[in-house]
Amino acid sequence: RSVLREGDRVKEGQVIAAIEAMKVPNELRCPTSGTIGRVLVEDGDGVEYGQTLFLIQPDEGSP
Repeated sequence: RSVLREGDRVKEGQVIAAIEAMKVPNELRCPTSGTIGRVLVEDGDGVEYGQTLFLIQPDEGSP
């Protein structure tokens, strides 16, 4: 579950989604500061371990 849209700014460590596994929500934190370039899944979609959910354009100087 996420409310982020393309063009939204995100910060390193920010919670960007919650993924439920075995009825337990797990927070997904942003690995870098930047801008959401593309959202690859919709709320409610099933996802696999390691699947890319967002494409993030990092800020200059961010890892």
